[in-house]
Amino acid sequence: METTLQEMLNERPGMSILQLKRALLVQQKNGYVLIDAEIATLELTQTFTYEYTLLSSAY
Repeated sequence: METTLQEMLNERPGMSILQLKRALLVQQKNGYVLIDAEIATLELTQTFTYEYTLLSSAY
């Protein structure tokens, strides 16, 4: 799925950009999501692709 950090923040009112990046890094580290970009250097409007892995569908 293609998105931007801005779109993700719009879906999560009250979350800061730092909190979102930290959450994405944890999900990526634990194998729950695949992201085709370096999260730490992503800009708000930079498009990236992510997809949830089979592990996260168990929740």
